[in-house]
Amino acid sequence: MQKAPPLCGRPDSCTLCAADQYLRLQHITVDSKIPPCVQEDSLFLYVESGQGTITINGVSFNLAPGCFCWLQSYHVFSLESVWDTQLQLLAVVYDYPLSNYMTFHNASAQQLRCFATALPVYQLSGQARIQVETLFAELAECNDDRDPGSSLMKCGILGQLSYVFFTLCEAYCTEQPYSPRKWPLGWVLALFIAFYCSEDLDPVVVADNFGISAATLNRELRLSTGMNFAQTLNRARVNLASGAILFSELSFHFISSYCGFRSEVAFYRSFKELRGMTPQEYRLRSVNAPGIPRKTVSESVERILFYMHANYKEQISLKSMAQDLYISENIIRALLRDHLNTDFKTILTGFRIRYAKALLVVTKMPILDISLASGFNSERTFSRLFHQHCGMSPSAYRAEIGRAQA
Repeated sequence: MQKAPPLCGRPDSCTLCAADQYLRLQHITVDSKIPPCVQEDSLFLYVESGQGTITINGVSFNLAPGCFCWLQSYHVFSLESVWDTQLQLLAVVYDYPLSNYMTFHNASAQQLRCFATALPVYQLSGQARIQVETLFAELAECNDDRDPGSSLMKCGILGQLSYVFFTLCEAYCTEQPYSPRKWPLGWVLALFIAFYCSEDLDPVVVADNFGISAATLNRELRLSTGMNFAQTLNRARVNLASGAILFSELSFHFISSYCGFRSEVAFYRSFKELRGMTPQEYRLRSVNAPGIPRKTVSESVERILFYMHANYKEQISLKSMAQDLYISENIIRALLRDHLNTDFKTILTGFRIRYAKALLVVTKMPILDISLASGFNSERTFSRLFHQHCGMSPSAYRAEIGRAQA
């Protein structure tokens, strides 16, 4: 990584996070320079081919096949391919209502410190690269499916991508203990504001904490992000509010206070300036947009779904999950029935069958090995449930896919 030239103006809004792109795998080609931009949500990027650079908050990172990046809303970034080449990228939006729970709420203090101080870009190799490419391949398989079951599957995959990234961050911090001198001051300031945006931040007090003047604070932020202190703080607070708005039981008065705005009027003004609509309009559009599975479910339901996707290859049961999550079995049954109109076995079997189908297509593993690798306790059970879901045996499914690909 290396320090990039200073920015000359405010960044543009990022089109990669448009409302119709949630839980959608995007294929992006970069054959020139994409100017500095910001986004409302979190974004995973993976480099399939080509060479180039990504500049994030004033720091440039080289990109090559196998690079894995997690961009946040406090990142101002630009992309550029090497001269006369193309960068081929995979991208998927991880909007904040999901990522706030599946990552930050589920992370330890140590994980958060690693996430905040480690790199946003990693060159993958070995098992980590295989794991990430497999997860993106699973996303691609159900990319055009918009039914509730596929949406749950996608949410689980995104949770697994975040887990992989946390693991990379922890390994990096273990090998290279954090030193503030590694990062430009503007990078550290932007990160500080993002993490403490809900507090009553004052530019003079923040500057004093870093041993600089308020003028230097604004200058360093502009060099790295193209925005001054007030603009950076407002963006962070509006992004935090955008996630909270989807929880319909929260009043706008509470949200404005929770996100650090001094008044509800200031909240409305800042929100409309950055989102182009009122908080009420944003809630209505985001929750009710057709085909976009962003309707709020309880945190307990999200915990259940993430746990099931993370462990479906193991011999888990409703009882073991209830013990691990400290939620009673009866409550789990009621939550799945009331929120998703389904049950534990149906979701678990769906995850396992989908994974088994992928193994049948991309490997030559025996049926018995596939059944065990997918979490089934016997080949007989696997074959019976596979036939119920797919209308044919695993062997017939493999043969049919093989003929279609021939």
